[in-house]
Amino acid sequence: MIIMGYPGVGKTFAAKDDYRFIDLDSHEWKDIGKDWAKHYCRLAENLSKQGYFVLVSTHPEVKNRLSVSREKVCLCYPSPYLKDQWIQRLYNRYQNLKNARTHNAWKRVSEHFDEDVAYMRGLQMREIVLTGMSYNLKQLIVNLYDAPIW
Repeated sequence: MIIMGYPGVGKTFAAKDDYRFIDLDSHEWKDIGKDWAKHYCRLAENLSKQGYFVLVSTHPEVKNRLSVSREKVCLCYPSPYLKDQWIQRLYNRYQNLKNARTHNAWKRVSEHFDEDVAYMRGLQMREIVLTGMSYNLKQLIVNLYDAPIW
């Protein structure tokens, strides 16, 4: 099962200390060139076939490729009503970590939140729409797929 998670949903945290969840961070993949998304998505699909919950990015290239995948794919993103809180969450993360990745995530979301969420809402895919700032992503995922939580 592949979960395309919007920045800040908790992909890394959900994968922590649970071998069933793999956070396939896209950061390093972009360095391999213009076909990075093809290889990234192929790996996500292969891991999903093996029974893992694979947490991937919502980059447009990834959304386009995985929207036609034969694997089970689910989007996970915040409700439009959480816009200000979501941007603040990413800003706080940037202030705490002070690195380029958190800065870029905060900048991207603050500039494109509305269009990103509107695009995801328009896709015909299974989805988890976060309606509050407090949730357990891992539990939401296992509930969606009726998998036992360990």
